[in-house]
Amino acid sequence: MAHSHLSKTLPEDANHETGLESVIEQVATFKKPIGSGKGIYEINAECYSDYNPFFYHYTREEQSKAEEAQRKRKKQAEESECCPPPVPSRFWPGFATVPNILNCDTMLHVMRIVLERSLNLRARSYSDGQALKLLHLIGYALYEEQRSVESGDGTFRFTERSSKENVFVLLEALASGSSQRRDVHKDLLNWVLQKFRQVQKLSANRVGEASFSGEAMDTTETVSDDGVRTADVVREEKKKRAEMAAARRNRIMAQMSAMQKNFIREHAELFEKTESEPTLSSSLMDLTEISTAEGPPVCVGLNQTSRQWIPNRHICILCQEDQDVTLGGRAMVFSALVQRSTVLSRSRGKFLEDSETYDPDRKSVV
Repeated sequence: MAHSHLSKTLPEDANHETGLESVIEQVATFKKPIGSGKGIYEINAECYSDYNPFFYHYTREEQSKAEEAQRKRKKQAEESECCPPPVPSRFWPGFATVPNILNCDTMLHVMRIVLERSLNLRARSYSDGQALKLLHLIGYALYEEQRSVESGDGTFRFTERSSKENVFVLLEALASGSSQRRDVHKDLLNWVLQKFRQVQKLSANRVGEASFSGEAMDTTETVSDDGVRTADVVREEKKKRAEMAAARRNRIMAQMSAMQKNFIREHAELFEKTESEPTLSSSLMDLTEISTAEGPPVCVGLNQTSRQWIPNRHICILCQEDQDVTLGGRAMVFSALVQRSTVLSRSRGKFLEDSETYDPDRKSVV
């Protein structure tokens, strides 16, 4: 970057000075121009680790250019092309609790959801940008825990809390997969897993415990060896979802049963007044034998043979029982819609004097 560009980019103080000359030699080296070109400053190699792809002063264009330049440099040096987050600066005492945001339940829940969507290829609310930012935040959290352990504080325990949310297990599952989502952030994902194990081991040695929590540590060791724990976690989650679905069905059935009993109790008089269901006095075989003895059945006329009563059975939407629909039978609950309409009428302009008592079966308006 040219000197003039740097001077315009940096903010000025009250004396209209940027302080560029006092610090530029510490972070960059001036390269003399070749021919008629401009001299430019190139950042020193020891400052490469401070590169942050999510620097808040970057524009979209500057962010893309910086990331492309870093990847090109790393590729020429035959290094890993990932750009891990830099070591964060310490907060002032008044803001010392800000890093706890990375260790709260809400943030851990969001991390688990994003990782689960990364493994689910059918998830619609997933993007590579989400995964990249998530890995970046996990890197910051690991840096904060490492700093907390080295300072003797030990209150920032991200690896322990995240293991309870299966964050490390999901990271291992994503790294061991063969999907395109893994290939996009493969190098950064491997760096996060390596840093996770390093910080976890450092915390365990400093606190003097064999593991943060027995189940979380066992999960970490098993998955890092052969991935068996990942399959166990998947089976546990499927079993848990099946149990939750069964409990929900039982709860709904209990509510329906309680509503049915409540309805019967409130309308006890109606059920007491209903008569018993009619029964057939004879079967189809008996009717056939009688008709044959008296002669062939007569369908039309004065001497027509009496019709057989065929039960009309329906399911009550309240009690879910099959019942015969008769005039004197038990009460049933049906779903129905009654709507006055003149869609099929040829005389839509005709006015009904008493529409409430009008019977279309006896008088037609068409």
